[in-house]
Amino acid sequence: AVLTWWLWQDAHRLDPFEALGPDPLDVQAIGLDWKWLFIYPEQGIATLDELVVPVGRPVRVALTTDTVMQSFRISALAGQIYAMPGMRTELDFAASHPGTTRGQNMQYNGRGFSWQDFTVRALPEAEWRDWLQGAPDLTLDRRSYAVLAHAATPAETRQRLGLSPDADVRFELARPDLFRAVMMRYRGGVPVDPENQPGSPAYAGGEDG
Repeated sequence: AVLTWWLWQDAHRLDPFEALGPDPLDVQAIGLDWKWLFIYPEQGIATLDELVVPVGRPVRVALTTDTVMQSFRISALAGQIYAMPGMRTELDFAASHPGTTRGQNMQYNGRGFSWQDFTVRALPEAEWRDWLQGAPDLTLDRRSYAVLAHAATPAETRQRLGLSPDADVRFELARPDLFRAVMMRYRGGVPVDPENQPGSPAYAGGEDG
């Protein structure tokens, strides 16, 4: 009975869906092979493998994947939660002080698995707002999303986008409903054709980019 009581308390205390305060920053994360795309819908931008958040403000990350199941974890800030095609899950966290840490995919998903890390930067509010004003490198449209969706390491993907292998990548968001479109691709009740399935060797650009 004692162990059950402790388990019940901790399970609720660590609930990833529990809001941590008012006015959270909404971020949408899409898992790909072998990279993470982070969308800031209210700000109209997206980043590749870099999650930048303000210190002291709750962050609500909506998660899905446009390929196989993946597991999202930021050890220093939040626990581990799974993301699956056609589904939306959520992780809430807040950074208490400035700093940089690492996030990972913990679910093996192919030859590029060991490169599927991302950087998490927590900035003071003023610096975060300055970061938001940075000029985008590219527009996140059908063509650039098709490049992201091909199975490739982050360095290979940057090169395919015409950037240096270690460049920070910021997109201007051309389609505000991209996250929803990715989820709905898997809710039609029929298999996704290989030509439209990110990660497939036959992938040709998809229908919803």
